Amino acid sequence: MWVVGAVLLGIRLCAQEAEQEPLPVSWSYRSESFPIVAREQVATIVVPVPNVDSVLAEERRLDSLGVIRPYRFGIAIPVEVDVKEQGTVELLEDGRYLIRLRCICPGAKTLNVGVKRYRFAEGTQLFVYGTFPYRPGYRSFAMDGPFPRYPSWRVEQFWTWPVVGEQIWIECVVPTEGMDELVLELDNVVYGFRPVEPPPEKGGNRLQQSSNCFRDVECPEGNEWCREKHGTGAILVDGRHLCSCSLLNNTAEDFTPYVLTAAHCVDRDGSPGISDADKRGVARWSFRFGFRRQGCESGAIFDGYTYDSAEFCAAWIIWISSGQCNVSNLTTDFALLKLVAQPEPGDGNTTNGFLDAHFNGWDRYDSPRTPDGAVSLHHPMGLPMKISIDSDSIQRVIMGLPGQLGAICVYGWWIQPDPWTIWEGSSGGPVFDNGHKVIGQVSGRWGEEGKCPHSIIAGRLERSWRGGGTRDTRLWDWLSPRDSTVQSFRGIHMDNWQLGKQFAGGGTYRRSAYDRLIIGSRRGNPVTPFVTQQGADGRYPTLLLHAGRSITMKACTHFKAGSTVRAWISHVSCDTTVDPVYPSNRRSEYEPCGTAAGGGRRIVQEQPSEQAVRREAEWTVRLIPQPAAEVVRIEVSGAEFERAEIYTVMGERIAELSNGVRVLNLRSYAPGTYVARVWTSRGMVSKVFLVMR
Repeated sequence: MWVVGAVLLGIRLCAQEAEQEPLPVSWSYRSESFPIVAREQVATIVVPVPNVDSVLAEERRLDSLGVIRPYRFGIAIPVEVDVKEQGTVELLEDGRYLIRLRCICPGAKTLNVGVKRYRFAEGTQLFVYGTFPYRPGYRSFAMDGPFPRYPSWRVEQFWTWPVVGEQIWIECVVPTEGMDELVLELDNVVYGFRPVEPPPEKGGNRLQQSSNCFRDVECPEGNEWCREKHGTGAILVDGRHLCSCSLLNNTAEDFTPYVLTAAHCVDRDGSPGISDADKRGVARWSFRFGFRRQGCESGAIFDGYTYDSAEFCAAWIIWISSGQCNVSNLTTDFALLKLVAQPEPGDGNTTNGFLDAHFNGWDRYDSPRTPDGAVSLHHPMGLPMKISIDSDSIQRVIMGLPGQLGAICVYGWWIQPDPWTIWEGSSGGPVFDNGHKVIGQVSGRWGEEGKCPHSIIAGRLERSWRGGGTRDTRLWDWLSPRDSTVQSFRGIHMDNWQLGKQFAGGGTYRRSAYDRLIIGSRRGNPVTPFVTQQGADGRYPTLLLHAGRSITMKACTHFKAGSTVRAWISHVSCDTTVDPVYPSNRRSEYEPCGTAAGGGRRIVQEQPSEQAVRREAEWTVRLIPQPAAEVVRIEVSGAEFERAEIYTVMGERIAELSNGVRVLNLRSYAPGTYVARVWTSRGMVSKVFLVMR
């Protein structure tokens, strides 16, 4: 589901805990003394319908040429709208003002708006929603002023995400003293001429069987990607296009929000090359992480969490109009941006179990090293997150990709996923090796028109590392500025803060974190400590603390005599229940309980070596042969095989291998696609294999 209510403006969109989720005030407001009009009676502007046929014809032409580009879903219609002056203004019983404005554009699949200028006093709230706000899976977000908080060129303009239908409501709730300061002006309404949810139309030059081309990340094939999917996002580009992206870690591990995407998503001003206008344009982009289905190919769709506005860091792209690819025009089509907002623990929508942002690791794969397979996470056509898998070794290629401004010659990886692939909107999506590190970004596709593309072309991080030789055309200045020789680096999940938890009485309790777990007291009067203590039953609890990297006990933590507390560091698998962080458990909510600020003691910590940072040990899992007819053999290198489970593509477990058995007899298996989940001493991976006869 695309946004029904949104917090925007270059800051985090932070979902509140379930009981605190804000809804538009008008939905539940009731007062006999200060009534408000029904939604259908508020001030309305009707926007003219654009020339959709000409745009669709152009999109079909570009499809026929295989042109790489963001997914275009909308047509921007210029308007001049002052919401404060043209909207319906009403006084609420509590003294606040309610301002509402409805925009109608007949026949639109979706609508969203561009904000030209705004200024909000503290306590002001903004909501944007569509015709069907109460449908299942709805999530609302509230924006509280004062704004803007950043320089005007970065956030005075922004785009809202699309809402479904031909009507869109803008609702503003303003404190009495904030009306004089309020500014909210619109300069565009975007007419959605094709949907971003559900899949686009089939037939013609579009995909013949679009539902068969893509696979939800929540299906069994995505089970082992529980971290990386938290760092993969969709981008709303210039209000009417969509791309994909990935958060990247850096060697300082300071959670700087670097975002990797495709340079052809940035190059939008109509002239070849990254111009100053293109660099400024990313300030109006919006980034959504965690947008995925609840289940495999079905279930509710969760919006995830959104950050607005970015800064340009680097990009490497050259367009050519004729000639051959050569060393003078080869690039990798990468772009690196930095989010204006700093992600914090608790940004994830905790009510649906999708945790906070993950900063993905990366590997340069300098020649002659070659990945033994590849996986891409992405958002084709703006759909909930999908996964594409190539279980075989991938190849280095040099390839020219047709684009809207000419052609791009790319140092690429040639990836052949089977059977699920990419499409428009996948541009910029991360491509991982089997070690779960980013090795490049989606740049293009290769295949027969109107059918599922059979190949992915990804710009190689190997070449992006040094790029065009300058700070604004290469990666190493940003990802590892103190040491350009680093070959690979691990990913990291945001710190998991658990504050003010109180455990009493008999029972066993667990607190887990993918990487760093921090326990301590919660701010308040009085301070709420993290404590284990005797319960009414006279018994004491057992507390199990498990993290992938470290566990830190902050000041004002009490493990009272009689309690059992065990803490250990080991790999946290995707089967482990990891506790979400609510906004009330952020770093800013920690209270040191009268001791020196920041006090605390790291009680358990991993011991990484310097060599591990420079080049971590490799481990791989292969299924041989591929495709298979009679048997398939599991080969593991760099780790110890433990066990394996075999699943159908519908998620049904049909076999298990253990006790050293690595060969699966396929004689009773029908031809088709299957998934093997293989556990090793280094972790678990999923592998897709085919049975053919």
